[in-house]
Amino acid sequence: MASAGNIPGLTGAIFDWCEKTCPNIRIDTHRDNRVMQHVLAKNGFTYCGLIYLKNGAERLAYQRVGKK
Repeated sequence: MASAGNIPGLTGAIFDWCEKTCPNIRIDTHRDNRVMQHVLAKNGFTYCGLIYLKNGAERLAYQRVGKK
């Protein structure tokens, strides 16, 4: 997900739209992507821990479980 950052609330609207289709959303991001970590926390995601890709790369995992 990427944006110029000039439309307030766009990310929250995207997450809400996704939740209508699937109430269990998991997102992973790089440790140095502080902006995304902030956006996830602001939008009700919970930090779940570290995951590792097949190539050994580390990611921070977040999840948001809504109501269907």
